Amino acid sequence: MGRSKKRTATESDNEAPPVQSSEDELPVTKKAKTKSTKKEKVAVKPVEEDLEEEELEEVEDFDDDDDDDKGWTQADLLKLFSRMEVHIPERDKSKFESCAAKLDWNDIAFDNFSAADCKLKWAAVSLRLRRYRLLKELLDDAKEWVYKPWTNFYRSQKTNRHPKMPKRPLSTYMLFYMEKKDKVAKERPNIEMTQLSKIIAEMYKVLPEKQKKKYVDKAQVQREEYTRKMEQFYEEFPELKPTKTKRTKSAKEYPGPRKPCTPITHYLKDKMEKHSNEPESERQKLTDQYKLAWKELSDKKRIHWIKMALEDEERYKTELAQFKDANPSFADQLHKSVLNKEERALYEKSIGKPEKPPNSGYSLFSRIMLSSEEIKNINHKDRMTQISSMWKNLSPKDKRKYHDKVQQMLEQYKMDFATYLETLTPEQKEEALRKAGTRRKADVLSGKKKKIVDKPKKAAAHNSDDDDDDEDDPVRTSKSSSSYPVEEKVELFKGEPEAPPPSAFKLFQNEFLVSAKKIPEANRVKDSHTFWNNLSETDRSKWRKKLQDAKTKYISKYENFLKSLTQEQLKEYSIMKTNAKKIKAEAKSDGEEDEEDDHDNDEDDDSDSSKESSSSSSSSSSDNSGSEDEDGSSSSDED
Repeated sequence: MGRSKKRTATESDNEAPPVQSSEDELPVTKKAKTKSTKKEKVAVKPVEEDLEEEELEEVEDFDDDDDDDKGWTQADLLKLFSRMEVHIPERDKSKFESCAAKLDWNDIAFDNFSAADCKLKWAAVSLRLRRYRLLKELLDDAKEWVYKPWTNFYRSQKTNRHPKMPKRPLSTYMLFYMEKKDKVAKERPNIEMTQLSKIIAEMYKVLPEKQKKKYVDKAQVQREEYTRKMEQFYEEFPELKPTKTKRTKSAKEYPGPRKPCTPITHYLKDKMEKHSNEPESERQKLTDQYKLAWKELSDKKRIHWIKMALEDEERYKTELAQFKDANPSFADQLHKSVLNKEERALYEKSIGKPEKPPNSGYSLFSRIMLSSEEIKNINHKDRMTQISSMWKNLSPKDKRKYHDKVQQMLEQYKMDFATYLETLTPEQKEEALRKAGTRRKADVLSGKKKKIVDKPKKAAAHNSDDDDDDEDDPVRTSKSSSSYPVEEKVELFKGEPEAPPPSAFKLFQNEFLVSAKKIPEANRVKDSHTFWNNLSETDRSKWRKKLQDAKTKYISKYENFLKSLTQEQLKEYSIMKTNAKKIKAEAKSDGEEDEEDDHDNDEDDDSDSSKESSSSSSSSSSDNSGSEDEDGSSSSDED
């Protein structure tokens, strides 16, 4: 109580209470922090915190048995606070010290406790509470403090614990630090604590693993002992044991099955399992080290984790389907693939999928130049501009070399892709064909090529609210805007199925031209636009579904067609398609070369892509796709 009287007197003389009591001040620790830069403080913060904790442990703690020796039980303290609360003025707005000084302690005295005893006891208790409040508010905290009399608001959270709670064990590094501290300090008597910590940290970094193992084992023994003592402590004080409350899911949380993990997440989980007993600070350092190790991992080792992530993704899809069946009202969320672009390419390469070549001469030229030392020395933002300029300066003959090279690469890719399809399961094959059809319809999905005579720009009269379908409208000839589109069917290989129209509007128009017999033939093309624009969204959806069904059937037929071809027939089929494209290319070569010189590189790429993308497919679909790209066909109907 002597200390409590001294602190009460100090507080009454000064209007603002002291921030740190005399018993909590540690001159040694404060000295260690003087005149050091901010950077140095950050570097040695963990060491100083642990040192401060060790020294604070040695300071005399609050003796919770002291109340019992003088007759103050929990019930007595609560009664004291209640009697004080009754005597607080009704509209009290003064500081708690001023209000407590004005109380009539003779009225508060009760049982065997005099007015002086009550006043002194309150002074001692108030030193352990946050005091910048009204007395009534302070008394509310005092009632809670009764059940944890060892707590002190002006102590740190680390040291503000039960006196009988076991000390937290030191980490591996702290054991080394405490062992070397006195020796290093003796060798350098005038060194500051910050420099001392830096020297010992460097010593620990270069310590051989064999010698470091001694401290690791010692730390492990101390952790096990600490765990045992904590179990005994919670048995003695069960009310202090932290309860693990089950975290309830908020409305915004994902209610479905556990989402799949990425390859690096699986890798980190596996590596960190053996460090589960390490302190959090050490675990974070190890995590950062393993992240760097992942980047240096070979492709062969990385494939293992990629496959594990894909298996996890399949598990998620299965569980999600079951969950949706059990919860029909569940709104499915967009699921991002567990693999990034680089990992996806690595996996597909490992299972034998051929790498897709550039789709145009310009793309091949760009790829070659981007890997050259000449371009690497140019600013990243200016590289494509420089490549575009270099492409424009090439002669038509040089450009043709790149176009021919792309044709050869695409022909080889077609054969490799057909071989790759044979290695897949029916489900995988369907998925591969679906992706190929969505991203580049020329790869698989189309089978005939519509050749339009004298293709001008589309008339403004054909604009409609449905922009996607308008882009697929047939292009009129300059001589007769009302006549049928002139189509030249490319010869199909024996057994090759005919591809469906490229859009829902085309499918509608084909049937309209045949069935609208009451409309004069000269007006049917024009009227087909009008009838299509007047269709409701529901009717248009029906045509889109009809087109999708036709494409699904075509994929199946085309797949069977590819299977039926021998290697010789496949080569013959590729040659036939190559010749057909060359005939068209030669007919347009003069106009194309002029256009390449006049247009930007993007326009040039698009023009080449529309012609050469057809060679990415293994079918006559390539020709139809090329026309489709030129017409700016819509992908919305197919999607």
